[in-house]
Amino acid sequence: HVLCRMKNLSSYINIHLWYLLGYKLKIKPFRKLSVRHATKAMINALEKYNVNMITHPMSNYRVDLMKVAQVCEKTGTILEVNNSRCKLNSEELSSIKELDIKIAAGSDAHKKENVGRCDDSLRIIKESGIDISKAVNVEKM
Repeated sequence: HVLCRMKNLSSYINIHLWYLLGYKLKIKPFRKLSVRHATKAMINALEKYNVNMITHPMSNYRVDLMKVAQVCEKTGTILEVNNSRCKLNSEELSSIKELDIKIAAGSDAHKKENVGRCDDSLRIIKESGIDISKAVNVEKM
């Protein structure tokens, strides 16, 4: 999340500043820096900690999804596809469909009436061509 604490100024610059310049202010040369550093941070976390699931992996920061998914494949970490604004799209998900990864359909509900509503995430999974058997929380569609 955008408001996560960084351990030093260098980390703050590499994560937040490049993202701000590249995506919020739309200065394209900073986008590659932002993606590179966000990807590195996510991979470092996956390799250092026992991470069960990455929820909305492309939410505030863009990452190299293939690189992250390859590490998820090695670590058994689940990638979430959800109904919220912070979701993977079918094209992004399709790019990793050949990997032996686990996925989860989620609602990312911020209101109680949306808990368990996964219609959009299920549609995205279906459109991506990912075998639904890779979804850990979905019965056969």
